Amino acid sequence: MTRAFRANGGTRNLTTRTPTKMGPLVLGRRWWSLTPRRDVGHDPDYRFSFANERTFLAWIRTALALVGGGLVVAQLLPDLSPGWARQALGALLVFLGLALAATSVVRWARNEDAMRNDLPLPPPKLPVFMAVGVGVVSAVAVFLLVFGGAR
Repeated sequence: MTRAFRANGGTRNLTTRTPTKMGPLVLGRRWWSLTPRRDVGHDPDYRFSFANERTFLAWIRTALALVGGGLVVAQLLPDLSPGWARQALGALLVFLGLALAATSVVRWARNEDAMRNDLPLPPPKLPVFMAVGVGVVSAVAVFLLVFGGAR
């Protein structure tokens, strides 16, 4: 099946290769291959690649902030009534930052692959992941502050 795509004012036909699922294999590469394939498709407009990279860097900054916040919570927050609560809350934030950094690389590579092959961008799962993660950490913090209290 071919579709016509408009690129720089011209039209060209490309064979669409839609992946059957956005699981471990995306366009014939494994998820741990962290660089986009350059041997398939065409170079996308550099502005889209730069925008994709800026988005990736924003997720990395957020991951660094979560890791830093986790370290601050674990070291500087006053002791809470369960002795392990402060370290657990800090560890949750550090783990959330680690998971965000790892998944943002995969998201960047998938988006770059989709742009190279004129495919629709994969649906974003990262904002939902972050909202749930921050919500869980916030709920644990509120529970500990209200019911645990400071020593």
